[in-house]
Amino acid sequence: MFSNGLPKGEYQLVINYNYPVDMYSGDKSFIIASENWVGPRNLFLPVTYLVVGTFLLLVTILFILLWLKQRLFRVHPE
Repeated sequence: MFSNGLPKGEYQLVINYNYPVDMYSGDKSFIIASENWVGPRNLFLPVTYLVVGTFLLLVTILFILLWLKQRLFRVHPE
């Protein structure tokens, strides 16, 4: 819709008092975040997903190899 960003001008954001925050001394806020096609600019989460995914893939391959080794070298009593 706005591929080049919002047009210049003054904007007004109205936040209704639908959820009371006075009872626990809270406040309401509105955060505008910018992201690109691969996600947020902070790379911590994507890198963490890649590291954990790679680790789990290697552990899976290790378990499959151990299972195959146990299955192939099993001694059959006769």
